[in-house]
Amino acid sequence: MKKTYLYTFLGITLNAIENSMTIVTNLGSILWPASIVNMMHAFGWTMCASIFTEGIVISFLTMILERRMSWKQWRKELIFLTPYSVLMQAFATIWR
Repeated sequence: MKKTYLYTFLGITLNAIENSMTIVTNLGSILWPASIVNMMHAFGWTMCASIFTEGIVISFLTMILERRMSWKQWRKELIFLTPYSVLMQAFATIWR
């Protein structure tokens, strides 16, 4: 069980490293981080706030579209979003 948490955190960290590098260098990115950059510029938010807000909104919209309110799944997404958004901001600061 401990290895699962370790590998999950390692995966989130590697994902944050890669996505923050593509955003900072403007070398192209996948859709979700690219939309985060647009939100950052449009609203004047930090990367961390943009990622977290977009993630929460999308998770609620998914539950509405599926017509199934799964709070357990929402908590899991929140557990992913929190360190991911913070690490994205931290690594973007390092790359800059």
